[in-house]
Amino acid sequence: RYSELFGLANGKASSLSALAQKDVIDILEKQPFDPQLMPAAEPAKPFDLTPAQRAAVGSIGQAIYAGRYQTFLLEGVTGSGKTEVYLRALDACVRSGRSAIILVPEISLTPQTVSRFRARFERVAVLHSHLTDGQRADEWRRIASGSVDVVIGARSAIFAPLETVGLIIVDEEHETSYKQETVPRYNARDIAVLRASRAPAVVILGSATPSVETRYNAQTGKYKRLILPDRVTGHALPVTRIVNLTGLTHVSEQERAGITNEAVDALRETLEDGRQAIFFLNRRGHNSALKCPRCGWTDECPSCSIARTWHKKKDILLCHYCGSTRPTPKNCPACGNPKLFQLGTGTERIEQALINAFPSARIARMDSDTMTERGSYSLTLSEFRLGRLDILVGTQMIAKGLDFPNVTLVVIINADAALDFPDFRASERAFQLISQVSGRAGRGDRPGQVLIQTTRPDYPAIRFAAIHDYESFYRFELSAREQYFYPPYGRLALVFWRGKVLKDVVERSEMVSHLLRDRASVQAQGIVIKGPVECPIARINENHRRHALIVCPDGGKKLTAFLNDSRDILGSTHSVYAGVDVDAINML
Repeated sequence: RYSELFGLANGKASSLSALAQKDVIDILEKQPFDPQLMPAAEPAKPFDLTPAQRAAVGSIGQAIYAGRYQTFLLEGVTGSGKTEVYLRALDACVRSGRSAIILVPEISLTPQTVSRFRARFERVAVLHSHLTDGQRADEWRRIASGSVDVVIGARSAIFAPLETVGLIIVDEEHETSYKQETVPRYNARDIAVLRASRAPAVVILGSATPSVETRYNAQTGKYKRLILPDRVTGHALPVTRIVNLTGLTHVSEQERAGITNEAVDALRETLEDGRQAIFFLNRRGHNSALKCPRCGWTDECPSCSIARTWHKKKDILLCHYCGSTRPTPKNCPACGNPKLFQLGTGTERIEQALINAFPSARIARMDSDTMTERGSYSLTLSEFRLGRLDILVGTQMIAKGLDFPNVTLVVIINADAALDFPDFRASERAFQLISQVSGRAGRGDRPGQVLIQTTRPDYPAIRFAAIHDYESFYRFELSAREQYFYPPYGRLALVFWRGKVLKDVVERSEMVSHLLRDRASVQAQGIVIKGPVECPIARINENHRRHALIVCPDGGKKLTAFLNDSRDILGSTHSVYAGVDVDAINML
């Protein structure tokens, strides 16, 4: 920027204007290059499509050229070439004179996706929350002016101001990050289908582990299912081994951190072979909490009903909900005991244990604590892809969509953690997460192996994920949901209340739930009101929280009508905030 040059040269802007008036120089305004916004294009590579890919491209292409609305479920195992199908479909869309939107679930995936698509298409725009306000405005203006064919971004990109949308791609359609939890509450996947139906345009919902609702829509004929059953390389899916943690005696620091001897042995072989490894744990920090073994003290957040997490590097206790912190105490604040136990484990502790066990290995950690600078996602992934890192430790931001051919080992530290959530989708999320993380291994010329460390080796979600059996898991999950009319057999809405005074929240939630039951029995028979109950996390940021669940077996129209008729009692009061989340994803 020339303003910075003036500072270095001790000059003034008027000097520049004077030179421009004399035609000595020209002043041009240009957006500065930002590698996070527009990473370098990957070299375009010719691909011979597999028969399954050709069939998928053919079906999607027919719908695009016909200009009709249709939603496809592109279901393919990890490494089956879904991205190439996206590219061919996009080419058909651009050739037909229309534009497209590609949604990805994680910002960390955006640089890789952008580089792949820029190898084939020039007029690409990017929209996500890590852009500056100026960059976002510039991209928005480019899109609105009609100078863009392809928009890539996270969930908000679904609202990109394209006039002639012909194709919308939702990659990893099962991901919960497509649902916005704050007002306006929307699911970008569902908005994609709605927007396409009105355009009309084609939608591709891609996943190796489709959500139960999406798979059911394909089964009932609402969507057309396209299957990619094999990896494009012809290599088998990684060999998966379940490591049973039940009864394990912790005798070393690495085991206390959650890394088993089996994982250490496998990692040693991987590094000696010149290959790379991923260690996955969906919990950041060093430990989940500190506890005094003498009196039982733990540092519970004063504003939330949850223990604060210990972050060793910063030497603080941090609440992951409201952000409150305190310095790590040297002694127990309650009884003075100088020895505090470390409960649980987080990515920071995994990273430190690996550094201690393999001091010569090049290790990086990817979680929301380390990926704080703009461009840090892209830089770390580039270093890993170029082989400058040996081990990547991270949370769910490394679980999906990333393609690293040299990764032959994946270790899932606490595979059953997702099962502990009080949510009817907990089993589905555990299966999807294990399957997605496992899919990062063996995508190159060498076979991959996956170690699933768990205390529940026989749980269906873990057992089916270990053998890559989505169909069996899908049937199991359907049978579990049918009797309660949970999606896909019904629609639901979560009604929630929060306020500073517990008595007010309890009274309001009880009264509204009672009135809802009365109305349902008279006006909307079949609708069931469950609750109200205290939320699993009963207090966040000094607000007490309760919720109730409205389950409607008869579909969305009846539920919408019931909610509209109940607006007079669903509103907030002066002391209690109330909200309704239709098709809620988060039950916490």
